[in-house]
Amino acid sequence: MIRVETIALPKHQMKKVPSQNLVPESLTTWLRLEGRGIITLVGAGGKTTLMYRLAGELVKSGHKVLTTTTTRIAWPDPKQTPVVLAPRSDSGLLKPLARGLGRSGHVTVGLCSGASAKKLEGLDPARIDNMLEVLPVDWILVEGDGAARKPLKAPAVYEPVIPSRTCLVLGVIGLNCLGRKLNEANVHRAELFSHLSRCPMGGSIDTESLAVLICHGEGLLKNRPAGAKGAVFLNQAETERRIEAGREIIRLARKRCRPILETAALGCARDSLPVYWKI
Repeated sequence: MIRVETIALPKHQMKKVPSQNLVPESLTTWLRLEGRGIITLVGAGGKTTLMYRLAGELVKSGHKVLTTTTTRIAWPDPKQTPVVLAPRSDSGLLKPLARGLGRSGHVTVGLCSGASAKKLEGLDPARIDNMLEVLPVDWILVEGDGAARKPLKAPAVYEPVIPSRTCLVLGVIGLNCLGRKLNEANVHRAELFSHLSRCPMGGSIDTESLAVLICHGEGLLKNRPAGAKGAVFLNQAETERRIEAGREIIRLARKRCRPILETAALGCARDSLPVYWKI
């Protein structure tokens, strides 16, 4: 039997979801993280925001955290991370990373091709695996694919790029894709999404097509290492309609693929307590 927890948004959020009676909670409470490990975030619609939100929660609870990518991410601002290391190569990284972690508890690292570079380039996944072994770090949070700033994507054959020691793959979908037309303006790799989800090009993106993406072997949680848990966060649940749609997506996905989806939640990554509802 699935245990459903529903609980009331604070007054400052009641305009978003006026009749839901939801009590938000933290990502760490939802995910029940213990010990140390690597978490890889995949999908679209708020991965980066979610990664830094989770990093902040972990640091506040006394953990040392490294945030990075195997693809590319935008340069973080000081509110997202206190220390950024951006060398041109990954040689000699370990000592500065250890110092940064000791000083601030949270470091973001990526490679930089030059002063004019707008994004940090990703690290080799084997290098990230090794960092968990040799650095004084509790959690390494990795952005494992890109989505061209769109709320939804389907992974290409070479995506996502996930370190082998990942213990949790966290898939993200932006709920503002619901009701939009399936085209490249709204979905990264729209034709591939159409093939996986059976939603026709130009058709309306619905709850069923998103549930199929979550459960498909080549879909949202693709390339999950053996033994790694799977979780899904439905982001941008900022209206009553999106919350109800998000619940329906999770229920449909659990019916299709409960063995590969250990937990799921919906909420808003930008809120201080991002999780509104979970299973």
